[in-house]
Amino acid sequence: SWQPFHDMFKTVIHDNPSLASIQKMHYLLMHLEGAAKKTIQHLSLSNENYESAFNIIQERYRNNKKIIWSYLNAITTFKKTGYQSASDILNMANTYREVLEGLKRLDNNTDSNNWNNIVVFTAMNQMDEENLKLFKKSTKNSKEMPSIQQLFNFLDQRYDILDDTNSQ
Repeated sequence: SWQPFHDMFKTVIHDNPSLASIQKMHYLLMHLEGAAKKTIQHLSLSNENYESAFNIIQERYRNNKKIIWSYLNAITTFKKTGYQSASDILNMANTYREVLEGLKRLDNNTDSNNWNNIVVFTAMNQMDEENLKLFKKSTKNSKEMPSIQQLFNFLDQRYDILDDTNSQ
């Protein structure tokens, strides 16, 4: 829950030029709980202490290794898709998009072929046999590794087809 808090707080409060540092410090103290709040509670509410408080919290809770581990765990432990399951296809697409967006926030190289190959390889291993055949057929070039965009296009189209078919 660190990353969503950090992203929201940084965007709304930290990067807001209309707020004084003492106001930012107040908002930081208001939005922290438990151990996180205790980490900076010794600092008095002042303009001078805000930057220190924000840096202490970032140092304590920003653990890229742990965040990356949780993203990769989400895709490597994903269950195999069911051939006729629109919800499995949608869950796969949503999970992989969330993971890639999270990784992108941590690392500007997320769009590189390294991530592309790992993610597509993992997704292909989690597809049931029929969906895997359909995906391979949709990519047309059997000699090249499919791209992330091809994967998402397939998952979106497959979901639409299954959802339409199941709702009729």
